[in-house]
Amino acid sequence: MHQSWKLIVSLVLLIPNLIQWLHAERKIDYLYGKPRDFCSGTDNSRTELQDKNRINQLIRQYQNCTRVYGNLELTYIRHEDLNGTDPERFFSFLDHIQQITGYLLIYSNDFDQITLRNLEIIWGDTRHDEIAAIDISYNDNLKYVNMPKLRSVERGNIVLMHNPYLCNWNTTVSYNEIIGKASELRIQFMNNFGKCDQAQSRCAEKCGKYCWGPNTDMCQTVYREICPKSCPSQMCYQDDNRTHCCDEACAAGCFGEGKSACIACAKLEQDSKCVDKCNGLTDYDRKLKMTVNHSNPRYTYDRYCVERCPGETLIQGEYCVVHCTEGYWHDPVKNTRVCEKCPDGICPKTCYMNEPIDSSNIRSLANCTVVEGFIQILRHTFDSHRKFFTDGRPPIYIRGLTVEMLEVLKNVKVITEFVEIQAADCSPPSLSFLGNLTTIEGRKLSNQRYALLITSNQNLFELGLRSLREIRNGRIYIGRNEKLCYVDSLKEYWKKIMQTNDTSRLILADKNSIYCIRNKKFCHHTCNKIYGCWGEGPKMCIKCIGYSVDGECSATCPPERYYIKDKKCHKCHPQCKSCNGPTARDCIACMNVRIQQRNKWECMMECPKTHYVDGNTCLPCNVACYNFGCTGASNILGKGGCNKCKHAKRSDSGKLPLCLYATGKPKDVCRDNNLIRYYATASSNEMLVAEFECDECSEECLSCSGYGTSVKRHKCTCAHYLTKTVSNNDYCTMKCKMDSFMVRPRSGSTIGECERCDELCDFSMGCTGRSSTNCTRCAKAGISKGNKLGITINCVKYKKRYQKELEMNLPSIPEYEQTDPSMRPNMTRLCIITSENLEKTQQSLGQGAFGTVFLGYWWPKGKDEGEKLAVAIKVVHDGSGTAHQEMLQEAGIMACMRHEHLLRLVGVCLSDGMQIVTPMRPLGSLKNYLKKYRQKLGARDLLLYCYQIASAMEYLYKNRLVHRDLAARNVLVKRTNHVEVTDFGLARLLEKGKSEVIVAGKVAVKWLALESLEKQIYNHYTDVWAFGVTCWEVLTFGQTPFQSVPPDQIRQHLATGNRLEQPNNCAQEVYQTFLQCWLQNPESRPSFVILKEKFKQYCKAPHLYVLDRYYKQQLESALLGNQRELFNGLVDNEELSDQFKFSGGTTATSTSVPPSPMTPSWVPFQQDALNIQQDKRLGSTDSGRYQSDPVHDGHTKLSMDEGNYLVPNNKQLILYTPVVVRENGETEVMKSSEYYNDKVGTDYYNQLKSISMEMEKETKSIKITTYQNDYYFAENETSL
Repeated sequence: MHQSWKLIVSLVLLIPNLIQWLHAERKIDYLYGKPRDFCSGTDNSRTELQDKNRINQLIRQYQNCTRVYGNLELTYIRHEDLNGTDPERFFSFLDHIQQITGYLLIYSNDFDQITLRNLEIIWGDTRHDEIAAIDISYNDNLKYVNMPKLRSVERGNIVLMHNPYLCNWNTTVSYNEIIGKASELRIQFMNNFGKCDQAQSRCAEKCGKYCWGPNTDMCQTVYREICPKSCPSQMCYQDDNRTHCCDEACAAGCFGEGKSACIACAKLEQDSKCVDKCNGLTDYDRKLKMTVNHSNPRYTYDRYCVERCPGETLIQGEYCVVHCTEGYWHDPVKNTRVCEKCPDGICPKTCYMNEPIDSSNIRSLANCTVVEGFIQILRHTFDSHRKFFTDGRPPIYIRGLTVEMLEVLKNVKVITEFVEIQAADCSPPSLSFLGNLTTIEGRKLSNQRYALLITSNQNLFELGLRSLREIRNGRIYIGRNEKLCYVDSLKEYWKKIMQTNDTSRLILADKNSIYCIRNKKFCHHTCNKIYGCWGEGPKMCIKCIGYSVDGECSATCPPERYYIKDKKCHKCHPQCKSCNGPTARDCIACMNVRIQQRNKWECMMECPKTHYVDGNTCLPCNVACYNFGCTGASNILGKGGCNKCKHAKRSDSGKLPLCLYATGKPKDVCRDNNLIRYYATASSNEMLVAEFECDECSEECLSCSGYGTSVKRHKCTCAHYLTKTVSNNDYCTMKCKMDSFMVRPRSGSTIGECERCDELCDFSMGCTGRSSTNCTRCAKAGISKGNKLGITINCVKYKKRYQKELEMNLPSIPEYEQTDPSMRPNMTRLCIITSENLEKTQQSLGQGAFGTVFLGYWWPKGKDEGEKLAVAIKVVHDGSGTAHQEMLQEAGIMACMRHEHLLRLVGVCLSDGMQIVTPMRPLGSLKNYLKKYRQKLGARDLLLYCYQIASAMEYLYKNRLVHRDLAARNVLVKRTNHVEVTDFGLARLLEKGKSEVIVAGKVAVKWLALESLEKQIYNHYTDVWAFGVTCWEVLTFGQTPFQSVPPDQIRQHLATGNRLEQPNNCAQEVYQTFLQCWLQNPESRPSFVILKEKFKQYCKAPHLYVLDRYYKQQLESALLGNQRELFNGLVDNEELSDQFKFSGGTTATSTSVPPSPMTPSWVPFQQDALNIQQDKRLGSTDSGRYQSDPVHDGHTKLSMDEGNYLVPNNKQLILYTPVVVRENGETEVMKSSEYYNDKVGTDYYNQLKSISMEMEKETKSIKITTYQNDYYFAENETSL
């Protein structure tokens, strides 16, 4: 009994392990060498395939498939395709799918429901329209898309469009569960749920509040909402009615504890366990201190660590790859799938082609051996035509393709996808331009079926594909070619090419035997008729009856320079006159010289540098010649010896140097060659000796390390006498010299010893001992003391001292300040407008902290009484002198600044307080404009706005003006492609010698740099920070920065390293530019000069940096004539002109983007709106003002006044500009506000206010005149 209980307890303890084991079994992978049901997805997008068998093909493709590599696309499935089968049963072939690496597309179908029963995760590695990981669109009857196990959409958005019955996706689906926090940023709905009611949107009681539909099997998996905030992964599972946190290595949640219980892995999966890195192929053996083969090797493939790479991939080191990296290539002939290093560092040229061949792209295939893509030759490309692009590039006019141009393809050996030739009456007579093509891999097929499709070619009489050996996948169709011959002769060879006996994959529909017989189109008589031929002549034979000579069949083999093997005449090596094999060692007689390699002779063009020629034989040089060559076997430098020495022995005059060979270190070459009394020194003539020469030591030395006699310095071993010195700098001599005295004479093998005299002695007279009293004569002076001599060195000299005069104290006067002589006084004219010529209405356009902006009208002097201009009038609230001074300062700054992207000043009115008058901009602020027209604005628009703002800020930077309040709300839209920076209320000019200003007061904190929040410092670096935030607003279509962060926590939020997140439509390069603007160290931020240049580059290829949303749908609707949608409700039917044309000292070209027939809809709608009622005035829609931009490099003539543009309906008048200013005093913190000086519960002080009916009528009656010069106001008004 006791044993039974023990068994039961053991089983209970094993249950968690059994569950984990079952899960591991469900995840069968290459990890254990077992087959896993992978399948490839499709990439057809919304294209409708006209294939009757496509449903069967769909079933075959996804039956028993658990992981789709690519995209799952279910499109255009009609009622009749279901054959009366219930959709649940019909789509059961999708039941095994657990993961999709790309996107899920359900588009334009008739069925009413579909279930993806086991789908757990959509990775979104590729996204539909570059945006969507799930795209469900235009399904008129679709009610339920049931994915009961779906846990995560890792990347990409969820897009629903035109699904009137898909009710649960609006009410009962939790997007936080499948996307995570901030899911609203990744959801895009358009025209859905039109036929829904609450009854249709309920969940079964079992499901709780989240489900995909009303049935009990439609519950949504919930694993995020149940998580406590303390869980770092925010993914949880429940066990024993308790909630447990999943490991952070998991993706899409887990079913238990640890890395082995994940649904999927965030990084890599190995042996059913999430890891950061695969085992690889090698490991480090600490004992041997070397790398050894790994005991459990793994390759890295996608997100998995596998034992072997899938068949469709290549192998490079430890990775399964689709393409080899630079410097490596895959040899298709070897078929090993291994990326090898390119021979001699030169890789076979690989080209990419994903469009039909035409005259504009065929040159890109020159010298290509591998084409990644397909070769498609169609009839229309042989005519001159306009070529359109799908990526937003403007169309180009190209000339027609010619048959001669096709010769560019002669080097192509491998095509990875398919070959399709349909050239009709322009077809070439032969496809011999593909004569070197050996392999068609068939990774993608023409019409989803054919790897080789040759049809409807009226001039084609032969195929000419003489090198084709293999078609790895797909079918062959050759038909409807009126003159094509020789095809029937290849029937048996096709089976070998396709590597199968299945003739159903081969369709030969050309039966032109009568035509071929009449024109004598037969295989050459030297061809083996069993195998046939590719065309006319002996070069087109598959196999020869006799011999093959250089790819051509022949009855005999040439007697010289060829050898016979396997009935083929093979060429000898080029260095052989005659041979019995292919290499230079198989020669019987040589063309030039020969050299002995072990026991064989090898023929060469010339002898290597290590050998010299003797007759026609290469003999080795002396080893001391190294690789410098020689003319004989001696080691002398010159004729009969080495051409040059690496090391040499210096010879006596008249003798040639001898080259030496170093067996050890180069500096030891003298010792290695037993030259005892020699030392190594640098070459005195590098033309003859490259490195070291052995030179003889001085005669005073037995050995040395350099030329000289110093014992210490030259390592001189004395041969005769050693002379010692007080400083220990001993040296060798032949005898004791006059400056020394002998200590010990030389005797036998013992050298003599000398000692140097005292340094106070006269060395020319010598001495008798080491003391200064032993000098024969003193060097300087001496004192006789009896029989001794004393020496003195220094004489004391007395110098007179002179006292300097005191400098006269000059009176203190101001120092003259050095200035640039080119500087001139500021002569900008400030236009004064009288109250008689200015009318202020009661219509408020916006309200700020100390001022209100009103709509007004101005009557310029000298014009008709009825002509007036709409203007914006800013009036100050505070009547104090300080407020008026600040307003006047702002007006002065605006008057000085002249740039096409800065709002110009009309003038100031000094009556009724201080009033600033500026042009009216009815399109309002950029922030509101972005929000309103986000569906119509594309990448080029957004980057253009950023570029124009950068251009304006660069101008302010160069004029030493700090804006201090740059934000999207302070940028006005003049035209749809022209914005202006405004609101100089907080701007400050930097004084000479200063680089910053310190100002206290209220601020809009979410646009401020960290140093501004901490120290109230403002400079150009803080403007750069604000520019980054402003561009972030532009790319997010007017979103408010740091929405979830209260204003009083912004400083701490930034100080801890937090920054604004990367927008979903923003490429990494642009986001890195933003991050550079937000660096903590101000001096590390880029200048506006650099930022302007960066955004200029981004504007040249906007689609590479910002993602266009709904690009394809918008393009389609734009081409159907819906371009006017933007201006519906914005523009009246009457034409209004731009009232204030920019002119003066700056360039008058705008920074817009040129339109084109293939430009996305966000360009055509602008162009269309600008042509309302302009047909008589404009000869073309390509107006000059839309032709210049950062990437335009030509000159365009304007067809109309630059300033003309359409003014919108007065109903749409919105705020002119918000005014946010600082006031003296402490910083005031107000919660739930974006600014310190915000009203609680509002976004801005200057809220949008509707225009009264009376004002609307008055506005419509205004007669507005276009003035050609903005300086009109200064010329016709009283000026200061």
